[in-house]
Amino acid sequence: GEIVGFARQARFPLLGCEYVCDFVVWWKDGRVTVEDTKGKRTDTYIVKIKQFKELFPSIEFVEL
Repeated sequence: GEIVGFARQARFPLLGCEYVCDFVVWWKDGRVTVEDTKGKRTDTYIVKIKQFKELFPSIEFVEL
């Protein structure tokens, strides 16, 4: 009952590229989280996450 919706493989535009997350979750309390699982944090991934956090500050990023 805490989750009101979710999407898989959502795409977010970044500067010159895009970030594809594993899940976007919309919570009952109004929060939105982007959740991602990675086996290895590549340099490209780290740059994309930094850009994502700067461009979408109201969305919480969760790395599982």
